[in-house]
Amino acid sequence: MRTRSRLGVDIGSTYIKCVEVTRRGRNLAVTAVGKTATPKGAVQKGSLANPLAVAEALKGLLGELDINSKATVLGINSPDVIVRSHRIPAMKDKEIGKALEFEVPELVNFPVDTLRDVSYDFHVLHRDPSETELLFVACRRTLLDPFLACLKEVGLEVAVVDLQAFNWPRLFSTPQKVCLVDLGDEQTSVYVELEGVYKVYRILPIGGGHLTQAIMQAFGCSTAEARQLKETKDLDFLLTKGTGQASMLRSVFEQFIAGVLQTLDFLRAQERSSHIREVLDGLYLIGGLAHLKGLQPVLQQEIDLNVAVLNPFENTATAEGVEVPADHASYASALALAIRGFEE
Repeated sequence: MRTRSRLGVDIGSTYIKCVEVTRRGRNLAVTAVGKTATPKGAVQKGSLANPLAVAEALKGLLGELDINSKATVLGINSPDVIVRSHRIPAMKDKEIGKALEFEVPELVNFPVDTLRDVSYDFHVLHRDPSETELLFVACRRTLLDPFLACLKEVGLEVAVVDLQAFNWPRLFSTPQKVCLVDLGDEQTSVYVELEGVYKVYRILPIGGGHLTQAIMQAFGCSTAEARQLKETKDLDFLLTKGTGQASMLRSVFEQFIAGVLQTLDFLRAQERSSHIREVLDGLYLIGGLAHLKGLQPVLQQEIDLNVAVLNPFENTATAEGVEVPADHASYASALALAIRGFEE
């Protein structure tokens, strides 16, 4: 029986997560899962500031997990990645690539001296006899190259580099009408796909780190104590029991809610529906902050839509001896990326 493995790597600002998935015949199984702390300041808003420090941390994690796979799918999650729809005259895919070479400088929001300065790709969203609608994705090579150097340093072979969000729908067994919200430390990513069709990708400049700072103000405590409160207390307690400056904490949470609501309202208008429930079956929370006690019911009440914390391992078997982590939502991107590797 043929066996092969793929490694999904999610390098975040607080943790580096790895999930190895192995195919045996037609079946996929998680054969390793783990995380390690990201060196302080090494990742900033999705950019890699210290590749060597991250490489050292990643090397240690791979050793602990006894990873067998070298073939790696790397996820990028940065506000500096451009994602936009673009319409061109109808043509074949091979011709699209050539046509885009002339349009890239106008499609990106930074100066381009040569195409070697840009990493870009496209996906066909819709075709009709007269024109083709594309999803265009691009970033500076200077954003991507430090990640590639980091993985090369630890001996991994990069098979695919992709936006993390584009892969989250792979965690479901069938196409869904769903919004996925990744609550990171520095930012929140929102992605919507309707039964396999891309609709929305947005990054909100608010995350768990802002919540930690606000808890410090509200409770007059240290960073470590604030993180402990965030992990052990529910949202209602955090919002109401602080004796210090609580307005900042409420403001952070309100900004998060407002950003999600604004995104959903944009989607509702785009789909010409009277209520978001006509568009989406539900919203799923992923990322470490997804496990914040009390967040799910409060968010569900605010947006009037079914909200759940996604268990990304629900539709993928785990090998003997591999346990699903208690903070399973943290590993959504790494698992989705590993699954993506089997499509190459």
